[in-house]
Amino acid sequence: MKRLTLPNRRRSESLAFEQNGARYHASYSRNESGEIAEVFLGLEKPGGALDDLCRDLAVTASIALQFGAPVANIRHALTRTHTGAAAGPLGKLLDFIAGAEIVNLRARTESVANAAEPPFGPDILQLIDSADAFEFGGDDDR
Repeated sequence: MKRLTLPNRRRSESLAFEQNGARYHASYSRNESGEIAEVFLGLEKPGGALDDLCRDLAVTASIALQFGAPVANIRHALTRTHTGAAAGPLGKLLDFIAGAEIVNLRARTESVANAAEPPFGPDILQLIDSADAFEFGGDDDR
């Protein structure tokens, strides 16, 4: 299998969030077909072992995505709490990305006349409702 090569300049979306008492900043980019192709993750205050770990997690996830791993498979493999919430920052970021995609899907679905029920379940609706915990930093061109 061949790794997807991304263009040097691409649009990315940035956000900030809190997980387990630490504040993180993140961004993600899509490939030409609109699928998530890379993620960046770090502490709000850079430096130290936890920030290094976050960056390494994001690089590893990005490589997996560029080799074709679906975001859903990566999310499923990451640690969850007893309630099903993401236990770590990468899981929370990927949950948010998945929720944002569902929100976009919901908007498209609602805009179609006589649309059937949206093709997602209550677990995704809960994820959408919890999206208020994220702060958007706007779009970046990289």
